[in-house]
Amino acid sequence: MYRPVLAPLHAGLLLGLARSIALQRDIVARTETLPRGQIVSIGGHSVEIERSLGHGMMAVTYAVTCQKTGRSLALKRARAAFDLFRQVFAAEAEASRQLPELAGISTAPIIAADDYHLLKPLYTGSTLQALIVTNAVECRHKNALIDTLGRCKQILRGGDFCIDPSPKNLCWGGDGWVLLDTGQPLIASRFPHAVLEEPSWTAYLAYYADKLGTSRSQPSALTAGFRPDDVDPGQATRYAFLREWWIWLPIVDGGDKRDLLATFDPGAVDDEILYLIEAGHDHWQLRPAPRGDPGPESHVNALRRAVEEWRRTYPDRLCRYSDT
Repeated sequence: MYRPVLAPLHAGLLLGLARSIALQRDIVARTETLPRGQIVSIGGHSVEIERSLGHGMMAVTYAVTCQKTGRSLALKRARAAFDLFRQVFAAEAEASRQLPELAGISTAPIIAADDYHLLKPLYTGSTLQALIVTNAVECRHKNALIDTLGRCKQILRGGDFCIDPSPKNLCWGGDGWVLLDTGQPLIASRFPHAVLEEPSWTAYLAYYADKLGTSRSQPSALTAGFRPDDVDPGQATRYAFLREWWIWLPIVDGGDKRDLLATFDPGAVDDEILYLIEAGHDHWQLRPAPRGDPGPESHVNALRRAVEEWRRTYPDRLCRYSDT
């Protein structure tokens, strides 16, 4: 099964993000939004941004128009140029290509891709979520869903990919469901055991009842059996400062790495982590991360931003900097 190669620190960061909706919203707010009319080039295609279609923890998806053909398309753009996102995007492209061959699952094909963008067709049919909310689900929709879930079970048994058949991710294609997003989850879900053992409409609806009831959809890549805001960011004893988002994220110690669908390697790329801070006896110790790369920013400006953000977020916590 696909698993990204992550650095050990990524485990604590992902567990913290998965358990805090407040942190997820903060990152969403800090992500650059592409304005209407901006031109993006990807794989020889130039597309013009029209509007935002939706977002998850990993990316934002836009409705775009191909400048050459006038065709309406969907552009998925990573929230940051992190190696983790590059790996996840590459896996999504591969899953989109292989799933129809492996199990006959209809997917949104990838038209063009680079490290941090995926260009797909724009589907205008109703999502299963929209049909459920408006009480418009028919027998044909239910029967097609059971067939799709059976194919998902086949893929899971084969150990090739994980699939997210959530209501927001299934679009009616006229004679069956199309999987809009084949992104691979980073945190294990109880979905296979709760639904796929014996696929049924009742079990499926019961599994997603809470999400549909609150109309709050969690990012697919971080789907897990955690309660919202299960982690208080202020209670951590270690934090990491990330470029592009310019935010201090808690490092959750003692979390179960078995929840994470990843392989951990001390040599994995983690250069988006610029600084680390840790609680001391009478102050917090701030130091540079071993492989931090601030990108276009200078190290001086990156350090200034880190200190300012720390003081803004935790004004009562004195920090001292050391470059050793």
